[in-house]
Amino acid sequence: CQKVSLGRESGLGAWIGFIGLASASVPKVSSNFFGANQQAGLQNLGQADPDNVFADVTQVNGAARNLINQFRFAFKAYRERLFASVNLSIGGFDTHGNHDANHLPRLNSLIYAINQIIADVAAYDTSQVTNYANRLKIAVCSDFARTPGYNARNGKDHWSVTSMMFYGTNFAGRTLGATDSGQSPNIGASGNVRIRPEHVHYMWRQYAGLPTTGFTGEMQRYNLTNVSGDIATMGGSIFP
Repeated sequence: CQKVSLGRESGLGAWIGFIGLASASVPKVSSNFFGANQQAGLQNLGQADPDNVFADVTQVNGAARNLINQFRFAFKAYRERLFASVNLSIGGFDTHGNHDANHLPRLNSLIYAINQIIADVAAYDTSQVTNYANRLKIAVCSDFARTPGYNARNGKDHWSVTSMMFYGTNFAGRTLGATDSGQSPNIGASGNVRIRPEHVHYMWRQYAGLPTTGFTGEMQRYNLTNVSGDIATMGGSIFP
């Protein structure tokens, strides 16, 4: 598991992708939206998964169960060649009041669900003799974090320093970046570079074999220029 450590999470989402799915297999949006193969895949979404592949989560708490079920539906759609990645979300982290009583159990639900998602893919591979686990990549992130101290309602308000966590079967454990005792960036832990979203995007795109520059027109905002030097200063990408 890789971690870009800049703070603590607030409202969280998980991006899940299967690196290695042939781009030709992913539908292109057109006037017909989906081709015949994708239309068939949509029909198959209503069919049950093979019996006894996935663990029973009916007794798991609602937040974790919801995230697991989001993934199971998305995983089926992926196997039908409908897409190559998905955004999942879990709420309940905007804890302006009673932070500890609400936020920490939600984090436990998130980690439980991620562990189950990884187990689901491994179980499917074993049952169906597939190799999805080696292509599974997970990014866990939030839009912002919580303040280091408490407000008058024992809650925590918005904080601009946050973190991301990545999972992949071929990722060696590494932490990039840190915060100090006041939960501000400790840039000394990242080569005196303050890690910003564009650094993470650059590393992620580079790992996935996607372009980092060359966009024109309305897409120019996605050009990541003058970033590669920062990555080298940090000690290299967090991805292999």
